[in-house]
Order: sequence, then structure tokens, then C-alpha cells
Amino acid sequence: MHSSRILAVLFDFDGTLTEPGALDFAYLRRALECPPDRAILEYLDELPDGPERIEKAELLDRHEREAAIGSRPNAAAEHTIRELGRRDFKVGVFTRNSAAAVDLALRNFDHLTSRDRFPVFITREQGPVKPHPDSVPHAAELLEVQPHEIMVVGDHRYDIEAGQQAGSWTCFLSSDAEARREALQLGADYALGRLDELLGVLDRHTPLALGKLPSAQLSRLLDRMQARSADDRSVVIGPRLGEDIAAVQPGPDEVVVLKTDPITFATEEAGRYAVHVGANDLACSGARPRWFLGSLLFPPGTTPLDLDRIFEQIEAVCGELGAVVVGGHTEITDAVSQTVVSGTIAGTVARDELIDKRSLRVGDAVVMTSSAGLEGTAILCTELSERLRDEGLSCHELDHGAAFVEQLSVVPDALLAARVPGVHGMHDVTEGGVLTALEELATAGGLALEVRLEDIPIAAVTRSVCAALGLDPLGLIGSGSLLIAVDETSREALLSQLELHGVPAACIGRLIDGEPGALRGLRNGEAVALPRFEVDEIARLFATL
Repeated sequence: MHSSRILAVLFDFDGTLTEPGALDFAYLRRALECPPDRAILEYLDELPDGPERIEKAELLDRHEREAAIGSRPNAAAEHTIRELGRRDFKVGVFTRNSAAAVDLALRNFDHLTSRDRFPVFITREQGPVKPHPDSVPHAAELLEVQPHEIMVVGDHRYDIEAGQQAGSWTCFLSSDAEARREALQLGADYALGRLDELLGVLDRHTPLALGKLPSAQLSRLLDRMQARSADDRSVVIGPRLGEDIAAVQPGPDEVVVLKTDPITFATEEAGRYAVHVGANDLACSGARPRWFLGSLLFPPGTTPLDLDRIFEQIEAVCGELGAVVVGGHTEITDAVSQTVVSGTIAGTVARDELIDKRSLRVGDAVVMTSSAGLEGTAILCTELSERLRDEGLSCHELDHGAAFVEQLSVVPDALLAARVPGVHGMHDVTEGGVLTALEELATAGGLALEVRLEDIPIAAVTRSVCAALGLDPLGLIGSGSLLIAVDETSREALLSQLELHGVPAACIGRLIDGEPGALRGLRNGEAVALPRFEVDEIARLFATL
């Protein structure tokens, strides 16, 4: 299986970057007396030296130049190449045409008027010409990439054959639907009718950023699963955007709620996080966590002491929550460079007590418990304590922030809120921070959300840590904080219950009509633009370390 990552695009010229049809190959074959089973260039190369070979080569060159003068750029050719450059793809051209013909054809372009405008441009004089097995590797060497990192784009089977022999990705271009079908049957990876469609294809071959998948990408994947899960009547809550759990009903009364999540950032508390993250999501549905399975991947160099530490954390947190470990998998593997703990947790809730975000309503108040970025603060104060001391934070502040690791569970808070009439949905704050969690809550409920930024609680130590590291606390991973959507008439009852049990909480917004997942930001009553966090702030920081 070759890599899916593409770094460079290698175009054919005539019929690909220019409109097809300029060269009359039928006429050329007759004029050159080229047999139907031979390619023209190869036929000429096989002729013995002498007047006939010279005369026929001159005829080919003359006809190519005449065709080049009358050629036109293909639709969107210049736009596509310009956009590829903007996206940092390397671009090359390899063609069986002569340099003289190419130079004449480029005069008809608006911007790409010279071969010098391309990082690599290989004409037949520079060879080897396609479909020679060395044609694409030669271009790859000039482009300074590997052949498997190239997309070869052309309108002839020679382009596809050359790319296939090199292990490159291949894309056939033709406005003829039948020709495209035949190219795919010959093994082309893609067949397109327009050149600018290539940009969408290359999006699929561009590495994704660290962190959660972009919403559009995730939605596309989940849409493929929803239809099948919908056919199973036992599925109460299936895969959908903004939803963190699944719920199935194997019997008449009780629902089993399921959650799986990996801990992929470097931390000595991976076992503790793995249980808390899953249990928090379960509790947001009203379910009590009961069973835990862990898949633990350790890098080479792991000692028995490292294993003991993670297992002790898992057992301790499960004990605190009343859950038990029922299985899993443990492995030392060079597939990881740091410990990865993927936890799956399950629990149960009565069917009529299940909290489903699809019950959210316009006008529901949004209450937030605790404060923003708790988990991120704990991680940063632990993992980057020396750097933060250099930035001026005191040992007291660092100890206070690191101690947030003891406050990551929202299970008691969620189960308490679930008993309050009028609570329509809950969502814990995890990767992407408070604003991402608000977006996910609204998306799952099919509504928009208005948030008052000045009402979002942020601990002083979190503000200090974020200021020192150039982070936004509203985009910082935040397990330990819970969002609760509650009917406006029940808001005070909920806040009273939370206060009675020592849970700090504040009302920070409300659900409104609008595009699902859309956020409207207010600061002191004035509309403000909100940042988007495609990558959690802690992931963005760690990627630079």
C-alpha cells in the first residue's frame, strides 16, 4: 500500500494543460506512414539514419509547431496551477512534445507564458519520454520528492502507464465519460472531466492537522455509517456530529450507553484521563459508568514500573466511580513513540431517564460548571512546569494548576443535573475547549447558540498559564467542566441544586434558532467575532515543541 500523501503534481502538456485536439494524430500517422500499432516517436527512432528519417522528423516538428500556435489553454489550467502553488504543492510538466512547440503554445497563456514559470518542465529532448519506466522517477528526482508522492495527470494512457510503473498516483483527464470509464478500468486512480476538479481530489491527499477531525470531514464519514445503524432498531443514539456517546437498547427497559476515547497526548496521568474522559461522556446521558476496557500501547523502553503506574491509575479512578475493569489489551510496540491509552466504557440508564441532545429546545439556558481549560491547565502545569516558572509563574500557582487533575470528573455533577426536571441535554468540555464544546452541543441539538463571553468562568491560574504560553483559554482542553442545556423555567432550580452540592456554575448563554452548531458571540451585549479552534490549543502548542 503506497502512501496517500501527495506532495507534487506532474502534468502532461498537450491535451491536459492545453485543450485537446490541436494535434491531428490521424493525419500525422498517414503522412509519416507510421504503423497503427506503433507510437510516432518510437517509430521515428527505429528508422535508420538517413534522408527519410530526417524528412519525417522535420514533418513532425513542423506540424507540432503549427498546432501549438493554434492551441489554447485548457479551462482552469492557470487557476489550478496557481492554486497548487498556493497550497505548497510542487508542480512539474513532462511531455512528448518538443521544446519549440511547447514554447509556442505557452505564448497563448495569460500568465504561464514560459517554461521557466514551472519548477520542472521536461520536453522530449530531455527524456526519457513516457511511458518509459524512468520518465516519472526522473521527474521525481528533479522535483525532490519520491515517485509515490506524485500525482500524474494526463489525457493519454501513456500518462497513466508511466505513473503506474513508478508507483505514483494517476489521474486521467477527459470530457468524454466513456474515455474516463475506460481509464478507470485500466487502473487510473481518478478520472476527471475538468482540470480544476483536481483540487478537490488533492484535498483527500493532504495531511490533516493534529487534533479532532474538522467537522466537514467527520460529518462525511459519519454520514456513511448512519444509514446502517438506523436499520438496527436497538440503536437509540447512533453516530452523528456533536454526539460523544452511543446508546443501544437490548431489552424493553434499560439502555446501554457506550463511549470510547484515546489519550494521545504525553502525560504521566494517561490512565486517569482515559477513564475520566469516557465516564464524563457517559454521565452526560444520565448513565452511570459500570464497565471499562482499555487498549494500552506502550513504546519500546517501557518498564514494569511504567505499566504498574498506568494500571493503578485506571483501577483507582474506576473504583472512585463504581466501575470495574472487565478486559482490554496491552502491548509494547514501536508503532507509538509515547504511551497511548484508548478506553472504552459502558454504563446503563433507564430508557425514560436517557438524556438525549436531540431534546434541546429554542430558549434553553446553557449552564456551565466549574471553569474553562481545567484539564489543559493541569497538563501544562505538570508537563511544562519549568518553562512556566521561567515565564514568571510561582510554585504555588503551578501546584494549584496541576491539582486540577483531581477535578476532571463531571460524573457526580452530570448525574445530579440529570435528576432536575427540564434538563434537555448535557455535554462535557474536552478537546477544543469551551467554544468547541458549545458548538458540538448546538450541532447535536440541531440549533444555534448565543454565548456571553464575559460570563464564562476562567480560573486565575488558567489565565496566567495561557498568557505565558500565548494560548486562548476558550480553546484549551477542558475535562472537568460540564455544559447543561435546561429549560429557562428550570434554570434557577438547577443552579440551586448545583450550589447546594458545592458545584460552581454560571449561566453563559442560550439556544436559538439558526444553522445547527452556529455560535453567536456577545460581550457585554455587543456582538463579537468568535475564534474557531480546529486544533486544541494544547495540541497546537505541543506541535511546536
